[in-house]
Amino acid sequence: MADRHERHSHFRLSGDSAKWSRWQGIFLGGGREVYPKGVPIIEQGEHADHLHYIISGIVEYTHTDDDGIETLVDAIGPGNVVGLQPFFQKAAAIGSFIAFTDVVTASLDQDKVYHSFGNDNPLAMEIIVEFCKVVEGLVGHHITTNTTSAKSRLTNLLCALCETDMSEKREAGQVFIGLSQNELARVTKTTRVTIAKALRELKAESFLETAYGGILIKDYDGLKKSMETKPEQAGTEL
Repeated sequence: MADRHERHSHFRLSGDSAKWSRWQGIFLGGGREVYPKGVPIIEQGEHADHLHYIISGIVEYTHTDDDGIETLVDAIGPGNVVGLQPFFQKAAAIGSFIAFTDVVTASLDQDKVYHSFGNDNPLAMEIIVEFCKVVEGLVGHHITTNTTSAKSRLTNLLCALCETDMSEKREAGQVFIGLSQNELARVTKTTRVTIAKALRELKAESFLETAYGGILIKDYDGLKKSMETKPEQAGTEL
């Protein structure tokens, strides 16, 4: 079956700390919430009276259509805010935010958010820019069809993860990513069998090794270079 998965190119696995410096201080001054893996932060159809800033962990953003088919729209990591659409639109959430790993957030209620705006235009602009990222993700999934292979999507994801605090830096420049093949398959929107095949190919190219509890990236620079220089090719997947 032809690989015609809908996606956008870049997961929001890490936020821009420089652009979020003002809001970070406000969020981090509040309390913390802990969401174990699999627990919803905001569910589709719910209203939201808080914004959630991700301190650690990965949140998956999914949408379920009228036929009950679930699509993973984005994987969102530390330094990003979730819940903007239901919060500002004061309407039901059009998707769900679920803890993909154990997640820690800091939240602000409506009074605190609107009080913080005041006459501070740069602060307001930070929220607008973040909202645009959410819209871009939805548009990318519902309008743009991409024919990249599962191996390319996996390489993209592994490189992105290497640059976040979700990865564990080890000796000799190696990086450990503690996600299972099933989890990697979900985020890249393919099957575990296809992920296993892609990992074997990347292993044969000496970029990584499979390890207990995850993936050990042996040559991050080489992996990233391969992603940037190899032409995209559609593949055949299960």
